[in-house]
Amino acid sequence: MGNFLAATSLRDAPVRELVLEVESWFSDRFVVCTHAQDGSQLSSMDHLKVYEPVNGWATVVWPMFFGPHHAEMARHLSARLHTAVSSVEVYHSETWQHVVYDDGRLVDEYGTDPSYLTSRLDDRRTVARRWKGNPEAVAQHVGGSAREVARVYRRNRRRRTFDEWDFVTMWEGLGIVYPVGQVPVAATIVLPEGWDTRLRPAS
Repeated sequence: MGNFLAATSLRDAPVRELVLEVESWFSDRFVVCTHAQDGSQLSSMDHLKVYEPVNGWATVVWPMFFGPHHAEMARHLSARLHTAVSSVEVYHSETWQHVVYDDGRLVDEYGTDPSYLTSRLDDRRTVARRWKGNPEAVAQHVGGSAREVARVYRRNRRRRTFDEWDFVTMWEGLGIVYPVGQVPVAATIVLPEGWDTRLRPAS
């Protein structure tokens, strides 16, 4: 099975407030969260981890298959915590999407292969334009070099050079560290069995 991954990083967000807002988002959808002291024995299906900030960026790695909800969550956290948020979803090791919000406002949307985001009712060219990405906007609101963001965006449009982990390179250029195995965990939030059946992706 391919890799399914979603991760969201927030600038200058106090961890305690971040955890409370994540729990609030789930609670509003009738999903009750609990906490675990050690998530090492938990399935990647049923828990998320909030990592300590690095370079001012606190990162959440979501449960497997949370991807369809990551952009909605990113908007929520950005609006509630009044900050810039960079969020990524890797789908089946075949494509990844990146969204940026600042104070709840959409800044950028990029997809390595917009065809994955197209239904039979959508015009492919319209979807491709929507998800082409704007490196200058990313650099303005998040930081880093627009040229480096553009390089990663451009490279991932070419299937023969696609790398599902290229978003890590992009994040590094923005000062964000992909935290798994590198950064201490600040909180492990456990979700109940069947949590995913209670959520519906935003339209």
